[in-house]
Amino acid sequence: MVVGRLQVISVVLLAAATVLTVRATASRAPGPVASAIECRQLLARTPAPTSRPQLLPPAPLVDVVSAFVERSVPADQRYVFPTAGERTRFQCGFQYAASLRLANAQRLLQPLGYDVKLMRDAAAPGRPQLIVLEERKSAGHYPHAWGLYVIAARTALPVVAVEVPHQCRSTARCNEVGGDRRTHTMGVTTFERSRAKYLFVAGTDRGAPAAGCPQPPCSADVAHEPASMFEAVHEAALAPRLFLLPARRVYQPHGFATGNHPASCQEVVVSAGLEPTATTRVARRIAAELNADPSDVYGGKVLLFGSDVSPADGRVDCSTQDDPTGGLGATTNVQGRFASQLRPPRDFISVESSENVRNLGAERDALSNTVGRALR
Repeated sequence: MVVGRLQVISVVLLAAATVLTVRATASRAPGPVASAIECRQLLARTPAPTSRPQLLPPAPLVDVVSAFVERSVPADQRYVFPTAGERTRFQCGFQYAASLRLANAQRLLQPLGYDVKLMRDAAAPGRPQLIVLEERKSAGHYPHAWGLYVIAARTALPVVAVEVPHQCRSTARCNEVGGDRRTHTMGVTTFERSRAKYLFVAGTDRGAPAAGCPQPPCSADVAHEPASMFEAVHEAALAPRLFLLPARRVYQPHGFATGNHPASCQEVVVSAGLEPTATTRVARRIAAELNADPSDVYGGKVLLFGSDVSPADGRVDCSTQDDPTGGLGATTNVQGRFASQLRPPRDFISVESSENVRNLGAERDALSNTVGRALR
């Protein structure tokens, strides 16, 4: 089933020249998603934007995302936590963009340093257009590093969101900060294969210094910071209040180094982000289909977190009990926790893949395509 206009539309929200002054009042425990009333009130108080949404030349989405990741960690790049007011404004702008009310989105996002731009994915001519929110740099840096957000103008049901919270630029940088190398390209592949509505990419890597910390200690690791803008957009996608269908399934590609975990972790760990003894139907299906893949690298070497605890062959699931490094089950992931607390709960899926998978283009594409197919 397809929702939205038949014409393909891609929107890229790129940061505007004007940015707001950062205030040290970000909230550690943000409130609910911005409502339609709040958004209308913000519109009434906000001057008309200085520019209209623009149409960009066609480009492969993977190139757009990869270029963003390459630009996301210049020297001294920092992550700036949003204030409560910035969070509300961004959630409203995001919801307007997702519902294709682009003039309203432009009006609310431009004061935060974002513009709305339209583009077509040259690598997927049959796919709908996307909404990419990218902050424009100032003096070589992103003023906030809040992230890149992609929205498809129409989508299949159920609504799917693909999120990349641990992007990183190079092997050396990834090793330094514990980033998940090449997960951004895996995210794009799954986004395209699953015909997802959303693709979110963190604004910098988890090793960047954090500013405007609401309650120390804080970090730029958006998968573990409930006050991040990444989490604010995640919540708006899963529990919108502006006449949008909510995302029902969320997928995050992650990566681990085999040298840092027990050999029993195998090559891939699939998790629903729940307690070590729990899983979901979607997680079971993804793990089963990945195990059945004809891959010499990960085929038959996929663990299902919450299920493969002391199975007959003696494997373990790399939970916190089995893995001294803390486990690969995403049980502390704030996006997963938010998804599980909603009623009805949303399906959250984390797939941790080893460097043996992520370093080979054919293997990471095969894994990402299988996950994308299973998410439908």
